[in-house]
Amino acid sequence: RPFKRKNILSSNFSMTHIKEVHYVDIVTAANVGKPRKTCLLAEFYICQNGISIVVIIDGVCNNGFQFQTFINECAKTRITVIRFDYRGHGRSDDVPIGCEGLSLDECADDARRVLEYFYEKHGLGMKKSEKKVTVVCYSLGAQVALTFASDERNEDVVNGIAFVNGTFDPAFHGVFGIALGDFVAKSLKNSKVLFAIVVCWLQVHMFMLSLFPFLSSVIARFFVKCDSKSFRQFWKHCRRVQCKAYLSLALDAHANSKLEVIEWLESKRAVPMLCIFGTDDKLVNVSRSIETVKALAPSTEIETVQGGCHALLVHEKFKHKVALRLVNFCSNAAFDIDSKSLNLVLG
Repeated sequence: RPFKRKNILSSNFSMTHIKEVHYVDIVTAANVGKPRKTCLLAEFYICQNGISIVVIIDGVCNNGFQFQTFINECAKTRITVIRFDYRGHGRSDDVPIGCEGLSLDECADDARRVLEYFYEKHGLGMKKSEKKVTVVCYSLGAQVALTFASDERNEDVVNGIAFVNGTFDPAFHGVFGIALGDFVAKSLKNSKVLFAIVVCWLQVHMFMLSLFPFLSSVIARFFVKCDSKSFRQFWKHCRRVQCKAYLSLALDAHANSKLEVIEWLESKRAVPMLCIFGTDDKLVNVSRSIETVKALAPSTEIETVQGGCHALLVHEKFKHKVALRLVNFCSNAAFDIDSKSLNLVLG
């Protein structure tokens, strides 16, 4: 990617936080030939006297822009934030030729490797208890976060998970419904030719949408209710997305829903969890998701934002409330405090 930089960029982000941009080399196994190095972009918003660490796991087709308000609020506290771009997204490398597409396991493993890289740079002298992290995820990133949390190598690492419009159902059910979603996923999985055609079609259309803001804003209104200005960065980022990575990750999330992990986190680990849903989300079946989470993990904090859409994190009306609620949850998770007892919930 032409905008890659080899050197580390560091700058003052706020009075208490320093922002660092790193490029993390990941060795990727190839189906043919020698393993290849994949370079991931990682951003660290570091508080020198921080009390907790947050790892952001984004949804597909995003490059962190939706979490900017949340990051800004964290910069007013003593929370250190870590985020990275998936392979084929933002400023990270594409999935190499000769490799299969992106999977939940690969994304979760990349998150772990970025976290290990952070500890190598800034973890000297940190106690084991200080290396615990709270995971904040969005949309399909919920499946990646659950995969990350279920990894035995992370057993003592995660102290809380917050889901914003989390996708808990098979990925294609939200867009197409159950029957049609299963049919589409099965067809794409069984036919490499159809998969390649859809990838090319998506690549062309996403690039075109990034060039015509008016057209993209009209299409966006079918899925989200926020103004086009708030969502403009999404369309700008679309031209950078490798659709092979995006579609293969969605297919893997459809086939390998991680609902059993929610129950395991509740019963075996007692990890605090927060779910925030917009009541008007058109990409997530909110009522079914709430019922599922309540059945599997009754102690999970579930909050709904009346009138909120799938773009809760950038919607002008809701983004600050949601960001503050997430900051509150992350701070409490670091000290094992039940935020319900503080009566700090979304209105």
